[in-house]
Amino acid sequence: MATSSRSSSSEATNAIQRQELLLTEAEDLFYQLDKDGNGKLDLGELRELLLLMLPAGGSEAHVEKLLQQAFSSADANHDGWVSFDEFIQYHNQLVDEVQYMDDEFEEDEADAASAPPAAPAQPTQPPAAPPGPRHGRRGSAGAPPPPPPPPPPDATLDALGIADDGVARPAAPPWELITLDALQMGERLGGGGMGAVHGAFWQGEPVAVKTMHDTSAAQLAAVEAELRIHAELSSHAGVVRLFGANLRPPGCCIVMERCERSLFELLHRDADTLERRQLVAMALEVSAAMGFLHSRAPPVVHRDLKSHNVLLGADGRCRLCDFGLVGSREVTAGTPNYMAPELFLAKAYSTPVDVFAFGVLLNELFTREVPWDGYQPLDIKDKVVEGQRPRTATTTPRACESLLHRCWHGDAKLRPPFEQVEQTLRDIQDSLPMGSSALLGLGGIDALDDFAALR
Repeated sequence: MATSSRSSSSEATNAIQRQELLLTEAEDLFYQLDKDGNGKLDLGELRELLLLMLPAGGSEAHVEKLLQQAFSSADANHDGWVSFDEFIQYHNQLVDEVQYMDDEFEEDEADAASAPPAAPAQPTQPPAAPPGPRHGRRGSAGAPPPPPPPPPPDATLDALGIADDGVARPAAPPWELITLDALQMGERLGGGGMGAVHGAFWQGEPVAVKTMHDTSAAQLAAVEAELRIHAELSSHAGVVRLFGANLRPPGCCIVMERCERSLFELLHRDADTLERRQLVAMALEVSAAMGFLHSRAPPVVHRDLKSHNVLLGADGRCRLCDFGLVGSREVTAGTPNYMAPELFLAKAYSTPVDVFAFGVLLNELFTREVPWDGYQPLDIKDKVVEGQRPRTATTTPRACESLLHRCWHGDAKLRPPFEQVEQTLRDIQDSLPMGSSALLGLGGIDALDDFAALR
């Protein structure tokens, strides 16, 4: 009796797990099909689902027959769209229905193949307008044909993310859909006006989860644009890894690699001594990651490189984060403490603005002072445009001081590319004696930029 009870309990558990799996698959499929991101499917988007579910080789008439019937069944509200809830409710039924209609179509084809050809009828009146496409044997001969389906999407336009009406639409998100239900949430790590960051576990791996307070359409569009860039760069060891996200309210979240702390915290909130070799090694890691960004086609200009946007992973290595200003059309956006003169002057800019910011960051590593600490943004602008720079430390290796002066040069054309910066830092690292260190001073925290706040 106990064995029977345990067996029934196990079967019930398995059934629940299967149901949850089907629901997850249906949710993922809906978001893949919803190409325009409006939260509902049209006839063309549902066609893609049928093409995935049907075996290869089916005729167009077969697909259109199934499409019309499936769309009619799924559109419970008869408003011309299949909503998320309608799709979830209809998904399991659709699997069985497609199989039934597919078998029925094969029978129709077999009947048609065995029937003798009919003699052509002689017209007794002027020919009528061409009939609409046939959809099998259902319906009477006198019934009006259903409206013709829209033409299949153009493959070239689809690959470019452009709809048939010429309007650009984003491709499917290049990250995994991870909802809050899939996470084991832990302590709050930080936060601000835009959201909060929590420690969590996902599939047994420690992660950082950023939740968002503002889930307006405009804000979610901006977040999605940033995540698309982040996802493209996430494979590099010098970039914080992006695991997935959910941008469908409620419960919007971003799941990333969990790091220990920011470089800002290490430099300005920790009194531990840092060896010069350690500092050069961190600068080398940041320059290698920035070189990767600039090697993309087209180059990715970070626009907001600073110690707060460099995180230290569990392995102690530096990782870049926060790609919110990539592609921004607001030239003067950014953190004034690290901005190049061409940004202050709203001039044309390119990758050298990141090299300038890196020069400021390299100096920050050795001075352990917040750049332009205590100055107002307009004061910083005036000083940078005039050619002034933050003070350097006497403990900075001479070769590093020479490098940072070239990096923050006023003429963008004279700043070295990151491949040269990286090689110079490697040479400096090799030349430094092992164990050389200096206790570097601590500076105050600048209030110009709310570093603790989330974007």
